[in-house]
Amino acid sequence: MRLGELASKIGGELIGAPDLEIRGVAGLDSAGEGDLTFIKDARMSQRVVDSGAAAVIVPEYMEGLGVAQIVSKNPLLAFSRALELFYVARHEPLGVMNGAYISEKARIGRGVTVYPLSYICGGAEISANSVIFPGVYIGKGSRVGDDCLVYPG
Repeated sequence: MRLGELASKIGGELIGAPDLEIRGVAGLDSAGEGDLTFIKDARMSQRVVDSGAAAVIVPEYMEGLGVAQIVSKNPLLAFSRALELFYVARHEPLGVMNGAYISEKARIGRGVTVYPLSYICGGAEISANSVIFPGVYIGKGSRVGDDCLVYPG
């Protein structure tokens, strides 16, 4: 994903190369070429230089980092949003299994798995790629976001 697009999606101000291709998101200790990372304050700036990361999310612009920067008032939140963009679902979509009840008035997104003994009421919405495990009750008007895992209890 291009850095300019990524900055726009996570709500940060880009200072640097908008066409830079970002291939992944990693913490400061494991970031490398093509990765986006983040720091909370200037005390960590030398670690960015040493990491080899392609870009960094920062609370304010910092001189001397040598990489593109996405400025965000909340770098941790911006980083978590970036993680969501690069997340790859680990569950193979299985669809709605026998023994699961789904109201005709419920909305089920693409790639959703609903296991047996689950109950989804009318007006509930399950967004894309979510997994509803056995024994889960989703009440009227509830909304489950994209890529969620919902367990009973």
